[in-house]
Amino acid sequence: MDKIRVGLVGCGQQATWIIHPSVRMIEAYDIVACCDANMAAAQATAARYGIPHAYTDYQAMLSKEQMDAVVIVTTPENHAELTCLALEAGLHVMVEKPPVKTVAEAERVMQVSARTDKHVMVAFMMRFRPFNAQVKRLAAEMAVPPALFQLAVNFGPARSKVSGYPPELYLLLSVGVHYFDLIRFFMGEVTQISAHLHSYSETQVIYAMQLVCERGVTTFNLHSCERLGFSTSEKLGGQVNERYYLVGRGESLFLDNCEQLTWVKPDGTVEFYQPSRLALSFLEGQAYYQGGYYQEMLEFADSLRQGRTPSVTIQDGLRATQLVLAAYASAKRGGEPLNVQTFDYREPGA
Repeated sequence: MDKIRVGLVGCGQQATWIIHPSVRMIEAYDIVACCDANMAAAQATAARYGIPHAYTDYQAMLSKEQMDAVVIVTTPENHAELTCLALEAGLHVMVEKPPVKTVAEAERVMQVSARTDKHVMVAFMMRFRPFNAQVKRLAAEMAVPPALFQLAVNFGPARSKVSGYPPELYLLLSVGVHYFDLIRFFMGEVTQISAHLHSYSETQVIYAMQLVCERGVTTFNLHSCERLGFSTSEKLGGQVNERYYLVGRGESLFLDNCEQLTWVKPDGTVEFYQPSRLALSFLEGQAYYQGGYYQEMLEFADSLRQGRTPSVTIQDGLRATQLVLAAYASAKRGGEPLNVQTFDYREPGA
């Protein structure tokens, strides 16, 4: 495969400010069409990137255009349906998180992907952030692997974009799903989860969670009560303030807002990693690079050109969705510990 002929699906803020620039920067892609329910948005995207054709009818784009793949960045309400339609049309898919709303949707996408022999990559970009990749490398160098991962995240306020999903659940589905994937990335598969929920209001909620993982224990505190701190998505209406702490025997890694990494070694010495903005290349200085968006789109392109499975798949989307639903169920049951493997995953509220 020389050039990957790709169609962009969804031309909203997240897509046009972060995802589309990442695709445009990668020479492997040839953007042949774009689609949005709002024709003005689709035409604006087409004009901005010199895309030949703009559509409001998704199925018309699938039938008329010669494409190898689509990049889906729309409301989570229809991610699964749009993904399956593209797979049925013989296309590979990169889909924004959350890729699905339910386990049943994930299983359907997996079945269609297997039947059509087309790949689905999920946009869990946090794996690709430069600092997170470095944390992963340094953790592997520890004499004894870290057995405790402490994670604290603020993303506020909580608002739902999916009908039938209250803001407290949508916070887990839209934001928490990223960090559940990151927990699996650092600590392996999760076997048990317990969660406690406190609500100040519909949009201001606090989750305190504990996850038993393959390589140790994770504590994950997620809340939507403040609007302050570092943000890669401030223009999108939300602010993120996040801190990670990985603890091994006699050493630890602390990441503060993806801006400074501290490594405390067994001999007591401390190393700091905080790259100078002046030392970064033009590409490295872009928000879509520091956020991991460029790298995830590069991985999608590389996997297609090399004829291999992407490093993040719909199976990873399924695992993260299971953790979302199990955490919410545990919180509704007053913090009851739930076995992730045996829990009965049903529609919320069923």
